[in-house]
Amino acid sequence: MSTDVQVASNALVRIGANPISSFSEGGASGIAASNLYEITVKGVLSEYPWSCSKAKRQLARLTSVPLNDYQYAFQIPSGTLKVNRVFGTSNYKIFQDAIYANVSEMYIDYQFRAREETWPAYLQILMEYKLASEFALIVTNNEEQNMIYDTKYERYVKKAKFLDAQQTPNDAIESSPYRDVRS
Repeated sequence: MSTDVQVASNALVRIGANPISSFSEGGASGIAASNLYEITVKGVLSEYPWSCSKAKRQLARLTSVPLNDYQYAFQIPSGTLKVNRVFGTSNYKIFQDAIYANVSEMYIDYQFRAREETWPAYLQILMEYKLASEFALIVTNNEEQNMIYDTKYERYVKKAKFLDAQQTPNDAIESSPYRDVRS
């Protein structure tokens, strides 16, 4: 089970820096980790619907009525990084932390900030590469190392997405216009 500090430390070790034992450590390593870790993790988790950070939820309807265009407003769960899919309507708008629509119930699929201990190994490696890329220039002042880890991240993201996609079976084809025409 990894922690945020362990993931950040591994990224620092990858670029040849000393590991950290907390985000409050001084020096370039501590400053880079404490300032860039969380926003970088949220960014990577938002880029793709990673299995470990997906959730479904029925949204709570808000008592306030939207000013115009829509009849209902629904509260997006706190900690939501990205709404992936809205069920029951295609006519909706997201405003700040609410979804406006003309349906009385709302269900969504969304991305949230998954804790490090729930990440599969491939996602942790991907995060370490991304963090190493972000930390490299600050900690080592070596632009080449920054580019090396950025390239490693870009290459590994394809593998991580492939591995993550294996967690979910393929959707069955419900209808086939070509087959239906032949019937």
